[in-house]
Amino acid sequence: MNNSVETAAAHEASSATKARSPFWLTDPETRARIHAAVGELVAVTYWAVQDEVTLLEALDSLADSTCDGLKLDRVFAPLIQARAAAFAAQWQAEYGETVDPLGEDFLRYVAAFEGYPSAVQANLLDAYDDRCDATGLAEIEV
Repeated sequence: MNNSVETAAAHEASSATKARSPFWLTDPETRARIHAAVGELVAVTYWAVQDEVTLLEALDSLADSTCDGLKLDRVFAPLIQARAAAFAAQWQAEYGETVDPLGEDFLRYVAAFEGYPSAVQANLLDAYDDRCDATGLAEIEV
């Protein structure tokens, strides 16, 4: 009888593990934190570019603290940097074109974005923040 209790407990533990996958792509909570981190990184980058910090410098220096603030492992910092940079680069792409952070034109798009005056960069970044506010995408409890 004791063996069947152990088997039932092992099955229950196995079911619980399957219900919450450790893989970030299939874990809704981790995905929500990543999405919130992108929004937060864009928001703090908005302020940095107004202080004449380049987009890439801001993304590089602010990503770790953004992860920390959302209790997100810093291993995700490159992902949130890429997503935030892709938002900025999207302003340079042709209408309907998907911006790929690993694509050939990506750095050219980012450089063009950085070529705008800081006030224009800030306004474009603010558009992302407005979109997140309107949809509630960047809201998450920590």
